[in-house]
Amino acid sequence: MNSLVKTELEAICDEAKKIEHVTNCTADYRGDDQIWIVVESFLANDDGSRVERGRGIVILTTAQFTGKAWIHPFLLLSTFRRAIEDKHQGFSRYATDAEVQAYRQAI
Repeated sequence: MNSLVKTELEAICDEAKKIEHVTNCTADYRGDDQIWIVVESFLANDDGSRVERGRGIVILTTAQFTGKAWIHPFLLLSTFRRAIEDKHQGFSRYATDAEVQAYRQAI
């Protein structure tokens, strides 16, 4: 992978991190014309007594990657939104900033 592509991947993650609830992002060219964008977010149960970090992945081809239309909260946070809708493992909402900080300090 040349440095231009690496710079583009870093720029994409910088944009993704500006989306509310995205706490981290990594992007990697995986070969076979695939780019993996992994976003991190934190979910919590109703009373905030349980907070967990989760990751969602978007796999793009290089042709899809060239446009920025896919940098959208609906796509990048779809895994987390479905978990909240399904109340997966009791999660019902995104964690607050304070809950995320408490989680990070506890580990």
